[in-house]
Amino acid sequence: MKKINFREKRTRIVSLVCMTVSVLFGLSSCQSDFDLDTRTPEWLGTSIYETLEEGFVGENGKDYTGKFTTFVRLIDDLNYTNVMARTGSKTLFVADDDAFERFYAKGIFTKADGTPVTRYEEMSLAQKKMILNGAMLNNVYQVAMLSSSEGPTLGDCMRRISSISIYDTVPVLKPSEMPKTRHWRYYRNQDHGFAVMQDGTNKPMVMFVNKFLTAKKITDDDYDFLFNQGRYDKTGQKPGREPKDASINGIRIESQNKKCFNGFIHVMEEVVYSLPSMAEFIGTSPKSRAYSSIMERYSAPYYSATHTNEIKRLISIGALDMGGVTIDSVFQKQYFSLRTQGNVTLQQTPDRRVVARDNLLKFDPGWNTYFSSTSSTTAANVALQQNMGVILVPEDEVLLNWWTNGGGKALKERYGRLPGNPANIDEFIYDIDSVPDNVIIKLLNNNMLNSLVGSVPSKFKNVLNDANDPMGIEPQNVNDVQMCCNGAVFFTNVVFSPTAYRAVSYPVLVNEKLKIINWAINELEFDAYLNSMVSTYSFFVPETDGYVTDADSATHPLRNKMVYIDPVSFGNAPSNNGNLFAIAFEYDERQKVVTAKRYPYDPRTGLLDLSVQGATVADAEIRDRLEDILDYHIIIGDVEEIDSETGTTYKYFQTKGRGTIYFDWNPADVNLPEGQALASKVKGGYQVETERIDTFATEKLTVKTRYDQSRNSATNGNGRTYVIDRPLLTSRLSVYDILSDSVNYPEFREFFYLISQAGVNNVGLFSKTMNNHATASQNLVTLNTYHYTLYVPTEKALKDLYKTGRLYTLAMIDSIKQVYDDNIGHIGEFRGNPAEKVQASYDKIMSMFNNYANMVKNSSDAIPAAILNNPVAKDSVFYTTPWYGKYTAKMEKQITDFVKYHIQDNSVYLNGKFTIDLRENPLGEANYETAYMNAHSQFVKLGVKYDHKRNKIFVVDAETDKTLKADPAYNAASTEEKISMREARAKVIDPAAAVSSSGKPLFNIMCREYEYNTNDVSTAAQIETSSYVVIHLIDGTLCNGDF
Repeated sequence: MKKINFREKRTRIVSLVCMTVSVLFGLSSCQSDFDLDTRTPEWLGTSIYETLEEGFVGENGKDYTGKFTTFVRLIDDLNYTNVMARTGSKTLFVADDDAFERFYAKGIFTKADGTPVTRYEEMSLAQKKMILNGAMLNNVYQVAMLSSSEGPTLGDCMRRISSISIYDTVPVLKPSEMPKTRHWRYYRNQDHGFAVMQDGTNKPMVMFVNKFLTAKKITDDDYDFLFNQGRYDKTGQKPGREPKDASINGIRIESQNKKCFNGFIHVMEEVVYSLPSMAEFIGTSPKSRAYSSIMERYSAPYYSATHTNEIKRLISIGALDMGGVTIDSVFQKQYFSLRTQGNVTLQQTPDRRVVARDNLLKFDPGWNTYFSSTSSTTAANVALQQNMGVILVPEDEVLLNWWTNGGGKALKERYGRLPGNPANIDEFIYDIDSVPDNVIIKLLNNNMLNSLVGSVPSKFKNVLNDANDPMGIEPQNVNDVQMCCNGAVFFTNVVFSPTAYRAVSYPVLVNEKLKIINWAINELEFDAYLNSMVSTYSFFVPETDGYVTDADSATHPLRNKMVYIDPVSFGNAPSNNGNLFAIAFEYDERQKVVTAKRYPYDPRTGLLDLSVQGATVADAEIRDRLEDILDYHIIIGDVEEIDSETGTTYKYFQTKGRGTIYFDWNPADVNLPEGQALASKVKGGYQVETERIDTFATEKLTVKTRYDQSRNSATNGNGRTYVIDRPLLTSRLSVYDILSDSVNYPEFREFFYLISQAGVNNVGLFSKTMNNHATASQNLVTLNTYHYTLYVPTEKALKDLYKTGRLYTLAMIDSIKQVYDDNIGHIGEFRGNPAEKVQASYDKIMSMFNNYANMVKNSSDAIPAAILNNPVAKDSVFYTTPWYGKYTAKMEKQITDFVKYHIQDNSVYLNGKFTIDLRENPLGEANYETAYMNAHSQFVKLGVKYDHKRNKIFVVDAETDKTLKADPAYNAASTEEKISMREARAKVIDPAAAVSSSGKPLFNIMCREYEYNTNDVSTAAQIETSSYVVIHLIDGTLCNGDF
């Protein structure tokens, strides 16, 4: 072995150190017997090189004298002798000679011919660098400080960038070694290999020390799981973790903290070398050939001028050996992903084509410095220290069984190339390769976990799948764990199939005519919601070509479009001669996005004006409308549910966005083959409003196909999917539009008159702006982004209430004022003893006073009963109290309070599902708040009950409830008797009696109140928010109990 003498140069360093010490501490000299030319101060120690060359006794008591000859040889061969002997600050994780012998015996490294490296001389230059540089840190660390991240923050670091360079190992890929995908096809067809870097970032080493484990709540059992030891060791030869154990790349530190004057040495149980990335390991493991073949679809070689120039330079100076291969170009392998080098999205192929967002991996599995997106810091160099990822990889035979007999069987039946089951892994790889990229990527992404720290056995219950539901992983599901430089690979004996393959979104994923909705699901992040197995969904999905026929040409302007009448245009209709606009959505195959054009639309003729060039719709507007469409097409619940009591179906269903659709289900549809139109009928609010006049919106609204993804189906999914030929459209009409329509709804005229007099200053409860947002019509000011029910009393019920004097219209109040003005002068002269000729005037005004006294009896203005029962005292108060102004003011406010009490939170429909927990309310009523707030700042409620068998809604108001509860007979009654008594006193919505003279039903009237994103409808571009309302005619007035 080559020997050199460092003493002369080293003594200069020592001299400088001693001079510095003498200046700082006033020392006249070093020790008197110290000779700088022959000795080094004991407190400085020797260099790393000398320490390894000479050996030492470790802190564990083991004698390492002469035990590091192989590691010293590495240092010499790689020209690191000077560095390790006298300069720099290094931390080295070394292995002794016995460990190297075990390393060779395991055949971890291979030669160019594929045979294992069995001795030092057979290692390539790159392999030597993987050991030396992969086991070195360019700073000084004791073991205790390895877990300290920038700050310093103790217990926050599990990875550090090692000394290995991205140019230390640059493989040359032969064409036969390249992925068999379209992005590699050109290079596979060449007759020579190419230099392809696996990643353009440096490889970190992985370190687990006690402070990190404690800070991150990783148990000893978790640690044993990660490193296949203790109870997870199938060989029985690897004991579990002991207190204070520390490891580097999964290798235990045998002897810690040997101090040298230029760094620290830590002795390892086995040889430490730079780890592969997860992508590299999966690609080379014989257990994951199938999984790797799928993952490689999303990889591509990217030419790098920077890497090409640098590698050529290194070759020219002899610093890099490429095995005699001529290097013209250097490529970097990357994966299409949401997060890759630089924490950016890679969404472009090498030939600059856009990759659809639903074809992107969660993260680049080959990104060496990957860090969790949930990192607590934005500094990448610190974030990579804190965490790394996990990939769950089902072993080949497990994945094959899933394909033929498990959750992947539906994919095989739809896409598989082979007529039968694959006979081996090669056939399986061929068979599964036919599954489209945007479909099979769901499997990969479901098994890519963001955080290793959060994915250990003690935290498995918190590991979530693609629906944000518990993944259900257990330690026994994992056969083996391989630690990599950017994460851990868990080889599993089960396939964690994405819920997307059995959810209601699955038919959208695999249907070419549903690409617009599929794009919206992914871009607007509805995927996790729709994939949830916790809920049950009914998903109505509009396809393209709803407004063209097979006879129309391929170039028809609406071919491959999904047409939707734009609700933002509702507000401009009055100034646009009643015309609206329709948006035609289209999926752009080149840009992999949804685009749209806007066309004029006449609702009276049902025609789009296709003679004009459609105006381009901005991306923000496209997303806004598609979100609105999705919100209105997803029903939480089963629209095919049968009422257990009546055996009949429901017809009105609330959507995710709180709107309501009409669905008349035909049970015979369940037996129809896929692709055949169903007899079931479905309508949105606009379709119901316009079904007699707007044929464009309603003439073809058909359920074309029903997919059963329910829990009782073969897929064991979360609901059913109904493909319809055009979108459901939400209501155009507002409450104002309905109530003010005296032609179609003359029965609402009296209540409209009343509601128009309510509110502050009696200007009504309608407004053309809401919260500085323009509206489509006039909105009811009490509504606030929810769903509501408005009960409209009959005209007779209102007039009967007027006669009682408990409620007056403004006109009646004005006439009362006139009576007061006409008569008060007469009776003022006859206080206490009115003459006969003015008795009538006195009686009229005293009647008003009595009404006032009754109104204020429960308020601070109440007149004591003793006074009211004494004619003389009452007469005195009548003349001296300023009651009249208060009386008329209260009568005016009574209008507002009365109207508000008829506006209820929560939509309730006849033929809609009404759920009540009888354990909480045995009377079968739901207690819903109204818009009326009493003197105690409480919203007063209504008791509402829907009887599906009789198809009636019963509403018990607060006054009725109070009266009943004051009745001893009611309190003594049984529950059944109480129900009967309440129904007898309730106000009722009866569809048989609620039909307009115009022929329109006066119940289940759908409304929607829009607010736009600007205060001027002419500039509005998006829906800011909205509220949904259902209107019912009710046979009586509702009294809040406070008047």
